[in-house]
Amino acid sequence: MIGLVVFAPFLCQQASAKPATEVPATAVSVSLRSDDYAITNDEQPLFRITFKNQWSDYVNLYNINAYWKWHLVFLRVDATKQSPGPWSVRFEVSNSAALDHKQLKPGESLEIPVDLNDPAYTFDYENLGPRDGLKTKRRKLPPGYYQISVNVRLDPPFGPGNHEWIGPALPRPVDLFVREAPTVTPSTEDLKKWDAAIDSVKPIFESPGGLWRNGIMPNLPLDKTTTTEDVVASAVNWVQFGTKRTKILRSRDLGVPDKLSAALVMVGKQPKVLVYFFDADIGKWWTRFYDVKL
Repeated sequence: MIGLVVFAPFLCQQASAKPATEVPATAVSVSLRSDDYAITNDEQPLFRITFKNQWSDYVNLYNINAYWKWHLVFLRVDATKQSPGPWSVRFEVSNSAALDHKQLKPGESLEIPVDLNDPAYTFDYENLGPRDGLKTKRRKLPPGYYQISVNVRLDPPFGPGNHEWIGPALPRPVDLFVREAPTVTPSTEDLKKWDAAIDSVKPIFESPGGLWRNGIMPNLPLDKTTTTEDVVASAVNWVQFGTKRTKILRSRDLGVPDKLSAALVMVGKQPKVLVYFFDADIGKWWTRFYDVKL
């Protein structure tokens, strides 16, 4: 991978065991996979953060991969009236994610990949700019030219005298081009196959007694007007599938008396059907995932 690496050191404000003139110094940079890296607007950005120890002793970095705690902003450099931004990444933090702690020797570097196609948590982009008649949030970036700005700050568990670096650091932004994705119309054969996968779970909900309501999936505290895309993202976020990479192939009414909706979703490489409805009695969305075959 070719990086657009420009190091800009930022000094930790914590005290250390070293003399006051020698404090933990760590250079932080943002880079893309190549100079001409671009994505389509049905993809998510992929970049990396590089940490380099510029101190004369070791440095402790705690929760070094917790990028969902950082401030990630995509600034439109060709802003239009329809989608000015800037767009801030807002993660829906649910259950615990695997965290990593590293110790860098003098001169050592560490790369942390940030792949928003398969994030630790599902997320949306929040519009930080003018909102008159515009969307306040969206799941994908609009086409255009952007600068990726990352404000890095780590957790401070060690305390003074433990060689820790916590930031903050605001490395030089990098440029990203988002192209318009080509329109793909599903074939009749695909639609039949997808409908068959959805219909395969119907017998569960046609049985008398309402036993299908049993299960361990949480009821989602989302508004009644929440879109299918947001219900699916929130539901995936609460389940330990080992991936948050999702793609909705088809969504429709399930066709049972209880008026349930269903979405055929690729979660990683596994097809699943999410059945869902808004339960007015509790003001939340009832959801359940079911394994299916394609």
